[in-house]
Amino acid sequence: MPIAYKPDEFPIPVALDDHKGKEGDAFRRPHTRHRTITRDQRLHSHLSSKPIDAGRAAAGPVSRRDTRPVTASQREARDVTGPRRITGEAGMQVTVRKATAADAAALAGLRWRWVSEERGYTGTDRAAFVELFSAWVTDHLSTHLPFLAEVDDGVVGMAWLMVADRVPAPTRRNRRSGDVQSVYVVPELRNSGVGAVLLEAVLAEARRLKLEHVAVHSTDRAVHLYQRVGFQHDQCWLRWKPK
Repeated sequence: MPIAYKPDEFPIPVALDDHKGKEGDAFRRPHTRHRTITRDQRLHSHLSSKPIDAGRAAAGPVSRRDTRPVTASQREARDVTGPRRITGEAGMQVTVRKATAADAAALAGLRWRWVSEERGYTGTDRAAFVELFSAWVTDHLSTHLPFLAEVDDGVVGMAWLMVADRVPAPTRRNRRSGDVQSVYVVPELRNSGVGAVLLEAVLAEARRLKLEHVAVHSTDRAVHLYQRVGFQHDQCWLRWKPK
């Protein structure tokens, strides 16, 4: 299901803190989303064998999304490339950052887990795949930009921005577009805001690179997530698949 994002057409969501009486405290970090995480969720985090889904219903207030247009200075401030964090009362901090070649093995591990858990892959050649994947990451860093989400120094999610050159035009001689690929968050931390912060980091990079648009092929389950960060359906997008 192709969905498109065009930087000039959609406002940047601005995070507003819902925590009453906490003005000026550590919860108000610039350019971040804030979500209260209960002690039960902390104990049932990604490091545990127990899921945290049952505890999410008791989670505290989530940041409201303000979709009012922002000024140029606000846009520039939001597009600063650097780690983005979610901090909860129980102390669990999720950091999203741009990955490097040094993170290739961690990215390979997430990719292996994704295919194994959700698509039933039962291969035993994990070491060979990690080696191949690591070499691929190094060779493609100029066109496939990876982003990592981490909790307590452990990786919990990733997203990729593929950047493609487009045919130049007399009026625009340096044209590029993007494609979001391989967005994955470990099952025990889904619906906790990690995916949205990953995508916000990806789109900040797309704006910094002045991409004309960014597209994504979404599953039905993830459409709402992409729409929340600014993607919209475009009936002009078509797809061809070989028989």
